Amino acid sequence: SCESVKDSGHIEINITTEYLNSKKIVRLSVQDDGVGFAKGVVKKVFEPYVTTKQEGTGLGMAIVQNIIQQHGATIKAKNVKPNGALIVIEFKCD
Repeated sequence: SCESVKDSGHIEINITTEYLNSKKIVRLSVQDDGVGFAKGVVKKVFEPYVTTKQEGTGLGMAIVQNIIQQHGATIKAKNVKPNGALIVIEFKCD
């Protein structure tokens, strides 16, 4: 989020949590109103070495996904309209 705003000034980040009793899931959502993921990147954002940054390695989101999966959770990323990105992490509560 912070990197996408660069020098333009303001970005709003909303973090929400919810418990879905019927599915026994805790959902953590992080949404911003930045530029979102590049169209060609959003579907492969968790693949190693995928980046749009000149100095990026493309490993950050792959590492995050690995950590999330090691805790038995899932992570998804998508763009939201009119602009912004959404990351959703779901933890199973068995």
